[in-house]
Amino acid sequence: MSAELDTAIESLRAKVEANTSVGSSVLALINGFPAILATAVAEAAAAAGVRPDQLQAITDVGDTLVVESQAFVDAVAANTPPVPSSTGRRP
Repeated sequence: MSAELDTAIESLRAKVEANTSVGSSVLALINGFPAILATAVAEAAAAAGVRPDQLQAITDVGDTLVVESQAFVDAVAANTPPVPSSTGRRP
C-alpha cells in the first residue's frame, strides 16, 4: 500500500475509535470506506491498466454504501441493548 492509503486508513481508524456511540462509529466507518476504496482502486488501476467501466463498478459499490448507511445505523441502534443505568455506557 502507498503511504497515502496508509494515512487514509489510519485516519479512518482514529475517527472510528474517537466515536463513543454505536451509530457514530458505524457511520464514520461507512462514510470513510468509499474514500479508502477509491484510493486503493485508483492505485491498482494505474498499475494494471484497468478499464473505466471496471473502475465505475467499484465506485458504484462505494456510493451504495453511503446511500444505505443510515438504514444500517438504524438497524444497529435498534438491535443494541439499552444502556444499563448503573454504568451509563453501552456494553
